[in-house]
Amino acid sequence: MQDYVYLILSSSSSLPAKLIKRFTGDRINHSSLAVEPSLHCMYSFGRRYLYNAFYGGFVQEDRDRGFYARFSDTYAEVYRLPVSREVYLRTKNYLEDCYAAKDQFHYNVLGMIATRLGFSIARKNTYFCSEFVAEAIQLCGVRPITRDIHTYRPSYFYELEDKELVYAGLLREYQTIEPSLFQTQTEIVQI
Repeated sequence: MQDYVYLILSSSSSLPAKLIKRFTGDRINHSSLAVEPSLHCMYSFGRRYLYNAFYGGFVQEDRDRGFYARFSDTYAEVYRLPVSREVYLRTKNYLEDCYAAKDQFHYNVLGMIATRLGFSIARKNTYFCSEFVAEAIQLCGVRPITRDIHTYRPSYFYELEDKELVYAGLLREYQTIEPSLFQTQTEIVQI
C-alpha cells in the first residue's frame, strides 16, 4: 500500500490572511502538513489562540475545529505526495516530536516580513508556516526544496514535483475517503 504525506495550501478571511494576500499578491497564504487523509491533525505555524492573531507558534490544526471552524469560509487545496514507508514514518515522527516540544517554537514574524522584502532571516526554533513546511519536507526526504527555505512562500509549493491535487474547495466541505479513491473536485471556489 502506498503511503502519502498531505500538503494543505489554504486561504482564510482572517485579517492577517487578508493582509498577507494584499502584501504578496498570492491567492494562497497558509500551508500545513498532515500524515493522515482525514486532516484532523495538521501541523503548521500559526496562531496559538483562536482570538489572538499576535501570539503564534507551532500548532496542531483540525479542519473541523478551532481556527477552521471560526473561519469556515477557508479555501483549501489538498495535495498528496507519495512517499516510501520510511519517509512517511520519518515525517510522522518529526511532526509529532515538534508538537511535543511546541513550547520551544516561536512564530517568525521578522522572517516573514524579510521574505516579502526579498531577504531571509533564519532563527533557531522560529518559523512562519511555509518556512516550517518547506524545511520539514526537505529534512524528512519528502521532496527536495530548490529555493531558500527561509524565504519560502506558500505559492512556491506549486513547484513541487509528483504531487496530486485531491481536493480544491472549502475546507469545511472536504470529505475523507480512502486514499486510493480520491477524486479531484472540479469546482474551484473564488477566494
